[in-house]
Amino acid sequence: MSKDAGVRPLSEILYSLSQHVQNRDSGVFFLYGEGVVGWVHLSEGRYEDVVMQNRHSDEAVALLMNVREASCRFQHGKVFPGNHPPLSETAKGLLAAGAKAPAPAPISARPVVSAPAFAPPRPSVAAPVAPVAPAKPSPQNKLLQMQVEKLATAYLGPMASIICQEAWEDHGMSFSAILAIAENLSGDARETFLADVRKTTG
Repeated sequence: MSKDAGVRPLSEILYSLSQHVQNRDSGVFFLYGEGVVGWVHLSEGRYEDVVMQNRHSDEAVALLMNVREASCRFQHGKVFPGNHPPLSETAKGLLAAGAKAPAPAPISARPVVSAPAFAPPRPSVAAPVAPVAPAKPSPQNKLLQMQVEKLATAYLGPMASIICQEAWEDHGMSFSAILAIAENLSGDARETFLADVRKTTG
């Protein structure tokens, strides 16, 4: 799975998508963020389907073009043809036209520092500290995580596992993690999801 580069403007997201198209990749390109839930199915670089807010194909592309920024990831895998109408050439053109490569990071000017006339004393090297392994969730928390992820899948689709995993890593099994997951929903869907979580987890 390609690494999440954080929240990015739509032009950079479409550029990343175009790279997978040019590379003839197969898999699912996920978009997610506050009020943004969508994914693009690619099969050897061909658009099999675009999904945004339960809309498909050209309607989904029209919604996608209104997104200002979001996070994205690509999960490689075999994709089978769907039963939705194929993307029109106009929709493909919109996706291609909106793509823009991210600007290179500016190189800050560095002052020229002359070498010292003498060698500075070597600092003492402390013994390396072994990294502490993260604590594993208890069986009870693991069960709660599975219950929440199952609920999230009903609202967010196949990307729910990614969003939940990030929430657990950032917040552990806490209400903050639940809120982080809910931030990917909007309006009534967010409130309904939180109410369902309360009923399920007690």
